Amino acid sequence: MAPPPDDPSSSALLLLPIRPTDHVLGPGDASYTLVEYGDYECPDCGRLFLILRGLQKDFAARLRVVFRHYPLSGIHHHAQEAAEAAEAAAAQGKFWEMHALLFERQKALQTRDLIGYAGEMNLDVERFRRELKSHVYAERVRVSDLMHQNVRQQDSLCTRFGLRKHCERHGLGSDSMPNSGTTR
Repeated sequence: MAPPPDDPSSSALLLLPIRPTDHVLGPGDASYTLVEYGDYECPDCGRLFLILRGLQKDFAARLRVVFRHYPLSGIHHHAQEAAEAAEAAAAQGKFWEMHALLFERQKALQTRDLIGYAGEMNLDVERFRRELKSHVYAERVRVSDLMHQNVRQQDSLCTRFGLRKHCERHGLGSDSMPNSGTTR
C-alpha cells in the first residue's frame, strides 16, 4: 500500500494518482491507500471485498480504499451493467452502499435484481432504471476499465492476492490484470 501522496518523505507513490472522479472510502490523510480494480461478478473480487472490509475495520483511519471498475465482460456477463448500476447509485450519493450490495449478492446481478437493490436503498428507482437502460454511465465505467493499462506491472492482483489460478483459468496472465495500486 502506498503512503499518502502528500508525504514528501516517501519515495513510493501510486502509479496512477487518485482523481476527483474515483470512489474513495477513508480519510485523505490515511497512512495507507489501496487501489482496487474490481469486477462485481468475479468470485475472487467478492472474496477480496470481504478481506478489504475486515482490513477497513482493523485499520480504521489508517486505510483509504479506492475502487475503480474493471469488468471482465467477456467472462462475467453482468459485470458491465453492475458497474453501471454502482455509478447510477453514486449519482444519487450511494455508491458504497450499492458497491457492498453488489458484492454481497453477486450471484444476482440481472437488471431486475439491480433495480430491486435501488428500491431497497431508497434511490429514485425510475431515474435509476432510465439511466441503466440508456447506459448513461457506460463511458465512465469504460474509462475506469482502461486506466489499468497505465498501471500494469508484475505486481498485479493476480500475484498479490493469490489469484494467479483464477487469471490463468480465464486466459489472463499476471501482467494483463491491473496493478493493485500498492507499492509496499
